Amino acid sequence: MGGNGSLMIAARNPDLYKSVSAFAPIAHPTSKGSSFAVEAISRYFADNIEAAQDYDCSIAIRKATKIPNGLIDFGTHDEYIKSLEPQVLIDAIGEGKHKNVKFRWQEGYDHGYYFC
Repeated sequence: MGGNGSLMIAARNPDLYKSVSAFAPIAHPTSKGSSFAVEAISRYFADNIEAAQDYDCSIAIRKATKIPNGLIDFGTHDEYIKSLEPQVLIDAIGEGKHKNVKFRWQEGYDHGYYFC
């Protein structure tokens, strides 16, 4: 499961999890700006954006009254940052006043997972 799925499931089921983490998640897959999810949304939901929004972590976090403790990381050199739309996720966390979710920028990291 990717970061969007982890965050969405935790936001929709906060009492089932003690914590959640995500590394460079697709923050808003139902956005027209998310090139990562356009084909999947089309295939899984026949372009029914309203149905797809049930599986969008930013929307789930915005709707949640509480979510488990969380940690979300993005790299400052991620070549996909525009399509990942982290600002939408940052805004959703802030609007929901989820102070127990920490968002971090990892200086110099890209979308890979090479930790040296």
